[in-house]
Amino acid sequence: MKLIRTQDAVGQVLCHDITQIIPGRFKGPVFRKGHIVQPQDIPVLLSVGKEHLYVWENDETMLHENEAAEILRQLCQNENMEASEAKEGKIELTAACNGLFLVDTARLRALNAMGDLMIATRPGGFVVHKGDKLCGTRVIPLVIQKERMEQARALAGDTPLLRLVPLKQKKFGVVTTGSEVKNGLIEDKFTPILQRKLAEFGCEMVCQDLTEVLLVKIVRMASVSLRLTAPPSESKECAAAKRYIDENYSESITLDKLAEIAHINKYYLSHSFKNEYKVSPIDYLMKRRITEAKALLTSTDFSLTQIAEQIGFGSLPYFSKCFRKVECTSPNEYRK
Repeated sequence: MKLIRTQDAVGQVLCHDITQIIPGRFKGPVFRKGHIVQPQDIPVLLSVGKEHLYVWENDETMLHENEAAEILRQLCQNENMEASEAKEGKIELTAACNGLFLVDTARLRALNAMGDLMIATRPGGFVVHKGDKLCGTRVIPLVIQKERMEQARALAGDTPLLRLVPLKQKKFGVVTTGSEVKNGLIEDKFTPILQRKLAEFGCEMVCQDLTEVLLVKIVRMASVSLRLTAPPSESKECAAAKRYIDENYSESITLDKLAEIAHINKYYLSHSFKNEYKVSPIDYLMKRRITEAKALLTSTDFSLTQIAEQIGFGSLPYFSKCFRKVECTSPNEYRK
């Protein structure tokens, strides 16, 4: 690739898209990568501010940004995803169906740590709908060495970084207990809410009162007793704190910060969190970081200092101390 005056570019091959912006009317490429510049193109190129152009030179060691972006797409795209056309070094993936979106965070962080490429995704572990944007890939320089993209392939491994698990349409029944509801003394406001929430996932309620009748008949015929117990519900405050840790473990997180997120007293949060998950919030944060550290130790050649900084430990000695506490071995020994 070389830079030449636009007036001298006739007959040369463009190595990047040329964007034109007309406020309120148009924004897009006026010439595409690979276009052979013609004499009549010169005034147009000058009108969009291009006094110099990058044109192709034969260099087998380099890749254009769009070619490199295509490699990043291959590293990310899985079934049930659709890719946009490569444009100015960018490719976007969108959901082809409703489903649960999952991201391999450790490998994603390892790739983004390379510095000259970027993969931005929405958070994993959440339901997405058809047409939702899942991620965008971008190679930062206009051209990049092929060797760098081979390093990216090695870090990513053999399976795509992203998954979209389609939602399965299920049918469900509701058992309403309590004679006050059955006799119409109290309006059943829970079932409509349940129907609405499950309908968002493609589920259909097929029976309500009939289910209760069938259960009673089965119990009587089998001469057994049936006790319905509600499953223990997860505290929404604890769930909020846990979710914040999972999504922000690399940041500086304190018990005060978690209490602010959960909107409860920090001492009550600590007590409730331990009852809920059998571990304190701060110990859960440490174990979450160590889990990410193990992935980086086995999948990258980052130094211990780089890993410690990337997962949120303030210093290498503290990282090593916490790692040994959780895994009963040092990071170096684990890597071997």
